[in-house]
Amino acid sequence: MRQYVPCVQDVQPPDDLRLVDVSAVLEHVQADLGTRLDEVRCKRRTVSGRTDRGTWLRIECRTDQRVEVHGSGGIEAAAALAGVRMPAWIRALSWRDPAHGVWWRADETALVVEPTVATTATPTFDPGLDAEWWRSLRQSLSALATHPAPRFAKLGAGTTAQEHLVELVRRSAQLLDVVAPDCHVAEWTAAHADLTWANVTAPRCWILDWEDWGLAPRGFDAATMLLNSLGVPPLADQVRRSFAADLVSRSAQVAVLALAADVLAFPDAAGPLLAPTRREALRAVAALAR
Repeated sequence: MRQYVPCVQDVQPPDDLRLVDVSAVLEHVQADLGTRLDEVRCKRRTVSGRTDRGTWLRIECRTDQRVEVHGSGGIEAAAALAGVRMPAWIRALSWRDPAHGVWWRADETALVVEPTVATTATPTFDPGLDAEWWRSLRQSLSALATHPAPRFAKLGAGTTAQEHLVELVRRSAQLLDVVAPDCHVAEWTAAHADLTWANVTAPRCWILDWEDWGLAPRGFDAATMLLNSLGVPPLADQVRRSFAADLVSRSAQVAVLALAADVLAFPDAAGPLLAPTRREALRAVAALAR
């Protein structure tokens, strides 16, 4: 495996951190922040783990192009959001490695001991969340919606800006073999933008991974949760009941169609989610046509 350290020359940027040696980056971060990782969890773009002082450390690698489109420092910016249940942000370290065309950023936050509701975005079981959990989530998202957002949220390879939503809605309509509806968004609010079941905890509700939050259509987070719950009908019904006011909005229907594009485009990968996602997307088309 190749070794990636700040400012090393003549190597390519890492496409998958699981396939390269990031020990030098870990040493750099740990020395600068004065802590050690007790455990290391490596994903494609992030390395994270619990520290020896009882906090959580998340290290992310972003290409220059991704920083240009999506920005960086979302976790730090989210620390100013009042009324939202998220891990407290403590400190950060960031630097650009021009030799590789990447940015490294390490964010240290409070440790959340509760496990995530699911290990993947789309659970295959009903987690049986109680009324207090749903109340807590609604309160957090209501509080989030009152805050201004410094940028558009991340959505796929782009953002939630209107022009990208139009592109995704047209793609969904083409895959559904229907006429693309008007998808102008009139209602915008701050959104987490990656509110999957792998980013919320239980039994107490904490919302994790705020790197890509930003401005999005009203109901975007509710639409995300709904589409990721369609494999478990009782859970999807609970999402519909809990966020009914947002999900009936035109902006949320635009979000449903935009988010459905990737599922509809890759039917083999979608598996059992394909049919319910198709039905949900067709309902959104009908709602926007009214």
